[in-house]
Amino acid sequence: MVVVVGLAAIALLGVIDHVTGPEVGFSVVYLAPVGAVAWAAGRGPGVSMALIAATVWGYVDRSAGLEVSHPLIPLWNALVRLCFFAITAWLIADVRRMHNQERLLARSDALTGVANARAFVEALEHELARMRRTGNPLTLAYVDLDHFKKVNDTLGHTAGDELLKEVAARLVHSLRAVDTVARLGGDEFALLLPDTDSAAGGIALHRCHDAARAAVRETPGVPADVGATIGAIVFQQAPPSAEAAIKAADNRMYKAKRVGRDQLLLAGPDRPGSSPPL
Repeated sequence: MVVVVGLAAIALLGVIDHVTGPEVGFSVVYLAPVGAVAWAAGRGPGVSMALIAATVWGYVDRSAGLEVSHPLIPLWNALVRLCFFAITAWLIADVRRMHNQERLLARSDALTGVANARAFVEALEHELARMRRTGNPLTLAYVDLDHFKKVNDTLGHTAGDELLKEVAARLVHSLRAVDTVARLGGDEFALLLPDTDSAAGGIALHRCHDAARAAVRETPGVPADVGATIGAIVFQQAPPSAEAAIKAADNRMYKAKRVGRDQLLLAGPDRPGSSPPL
């Protein structure tokens, strides 16, 4: 869509440039649609728009009947304009790409690549607002790796980091694309499952629990008492705030730890329940 708008803008500028004549400069004005397309659509469309803008500008100059001292001067001018537009489009597209990359990094956990705490809270606030409109349920879970410090102490921090990355990857693989997996810090993860009731949440979270435990078991040398505890709660009505929702799930996780660790404890208005520990 932005490319079509850009083409229309260049065509309109060409008509205005032709009507006003060569006495009125339009170089900066031609650059506006070129830059807009490069920002919105990327480097390739931006450079293509630069070529079109330089061609239109050159055609308008030629149709104005300007006298030149050498027949190659119009060609030279067109090439200079093309280089100016193309370089500008290239730079604008790179700025947008770096902006998007920095924005992604600011919302992602540097180690695992999943969402960080800030991005998770934003996603939760968005889903709570949607929940208030639709009335659909929402499942929120906390995942904590039991005795994770022993992994760092016995195998080293590199092995611990690799285990965290593996757990995160398996949690993502166990859930839907619309769900959110976040690392809140250390060995704690959070799971956000929108439009998910107790029945569906139980199935999904048991799958997540099995995946996290498998990641631990399949890592050579991990102490036997290292496991994964998940505390989860299903909301049928939106809690007053994201902080209240997080606190409820966090309390559920610590209750699961008090019961015996390495288990899933799911509770909600529909169906409380838990899976037995190993």
